[in-house]
Amino acid sequence: MTPHPFSPFVRLLGHGKSLSRSLSAEEAEQAMAMILDGEAQPEQVGAFLMLLRMKEETGAEIAGFVRAARARLPARSGPRPDLDWPAYAGKARRPPWHLLAALRLAGAGYRVALHGLDGVTPGRLYAGETLARLGLPPARDFAEAEAQLAARRIAYLPLDRLSAPLARLLRLKPVLGLRSAVNTVARGLNPLGARASLQAAFHPAYVAIHRDAALALGDARAWSFRGDGGENERRPEKPAEIAAAENGIARDFTLPPLVDLAPQREGPPEVEALVEVWRGREDARAEAAIVGTLALALGLMGAAPQEALAEARALWAARDREHFLNGLPARAAPAPAAMGEVYLVGAGPGEADLLTLRAKALIERAEVVLYDRLVDGSILALLPAEAERVYVGKQANHHAVPQEEIGRLLIAHAKRGKRVLRLKGGDPFLFGRGGEEIEALAGEGVPFQVCPGVTAALGCAAYAGIPLTHRDHAQTCIFVTAQGRAGRLDHDWPALMKPGQTVAIYMGLREIAAVAADAIAKGVDPATPAAIIDNGARAGQQVVTGTLATLAEKAAAASLRGPTIILVGSVVTLRDKLAWRG
Repeated sequence: MTPHPFSPFVRLLGHGKSLSRSLSAEEAEQAMAMILDGEAQPEQVGAFLMLLRMKEETGAEIAGFVRAARARLPARSGPRPDLDWPAYAGKARRPPWHLLAALRLAGAGYRVALHGLDGVTPGRLYAGETLARLGLPPARDFAEAEAQLAARRIAYLPLDRLSAPLARLLRLKPVLGLRSAVNTVARGLNPLGARASLQAAFHPAYVAIHRDAALALGDARAWSFRGDGGENERRPEKPAEIAAAENGIARDFTLPPLVDLAPQREGPPEVEALVEVWRGREDARAEAAIVGTLALALGLMGAAPQEALAEARALWAARDREHFLNGLPARAAPAPAAMGEVYLVGAGPGEADLLTLRAKALIERAEVVLYDRLVDGSILALLPAEAERVYVGKQANHHAVPQEEIGRLLIAHAKRGKRVLRLKGGDPFLFGRGGEEIEALAGEGVPFQVCPGVTAALGCAAYAGIPLTHRDHAQTCIFVTAQGRAGRLDHDWPALMKPGQTVAIYMGLREIAAVAADAIAKGVDPATPAAIIDNGARAGQQVVTGTLATLAEKAAAASLRGPTIILVGSVVTLRDKLAWRG
């Protein structure tokens, strides 16, 4: 067997104590490019990330990873922000005071570009949720982030809107059991190209890695330090050890503590505490954390340490206690009722090895699943053991659950805060009523994602050895269904079954004789080649070939049970040469 193209990168990291080594920046860039482009197998990605974690990544490796990720970001068009502010950790013990520092900088005229990913670790208060409750909803894309920066000088862009593949990697922590190098990559992304980047680390060992990566990337100004809870927040009772990259020069220095207070473990963080402190409630540690964080940002942008601290204190003292920004009152919206999300996922035509990687990832996260009759057991086996399963399959003249009830169930489970998987055979938007289901979700304000699947015509035709198009046979392929709301549909069969065209007919097993008779009666040549594929792309696949005139009789003799797809056109004649599976 030929080695997979990604396997050399895994081998370099894991080839024993004497033969393994770190990746060069170029190798790291190539590896991350393959991961982000979906060219590495999931098992390889897991092994790669965990080998990196055990070895401990280098600045050169992180630089290569970041370079690959930056190359896949949308192009920027607006002015460069002054300050890049990654916010990925969330706060578990204290409120995210650093966000008040970011708001104050924006109010003072600096453009602050935040980015992060909420919800990776349960029990933490994340930047996106917090800013939304303070009146600053997340940007939906680059263009909206740039518009927010122009209007209010502050924007928050979620990582899954920046780079969905990178966000999926970051969400692997519960699966892998450990944080991975992707956390460091995301912090170094600087997606909007800010002039300076403040990058907190969870652990002191990563501080220098951040700095070394910034140097290798040629970033003009980047400071890294150990932040409170891993966020861009000064721990005021501790010295701040800074690893700086400034115009290609590495510099290490230490800032003294700001207050003489014993570290305190506070309760669960609350957004309301941010409002109270902004409006004037006295809290010596909180204010020291805010001022210290402001001073770090100002120092990064060029102020000398004492000047930065003095300016930070003056900025904080001069804030408008009634407003975070012009037109933005200093108040917090109530915490929203827990709202989940619905994943509308195409399960493909057969077994689990025909799933997309994204479909597999969403399946493995589901808390509730509503699944159809055509979903293979090997796919259901990927569900978490604790996931609630609801069968909503349909057969001719028998629906386990009416369509309207399916929509109601999806909405009800999502409004309970659940991750709801709607798992449909094939592709959900091709004769799968997926459009109707997300219309119902949109009408109720339920967030959803759609993940396409390999539709039956494509998968079954491939497994039957019948190409849907071929230069010598068909230049057009049309998908139709034999069934509508009121029963069998009256199609213009001569227009559909003309030479040089392939027709794929869904849900046609019970209608095959009527369809053939109708088509022939309307003038289609009875000798037109036709095939019916039963249980396609699965272990029990059967393929029956014939002509439009003979297919119904042959299908009946074969006792086909469905699901089936019917193919009509001269491409069917190629099966004798191209069949590779039953």
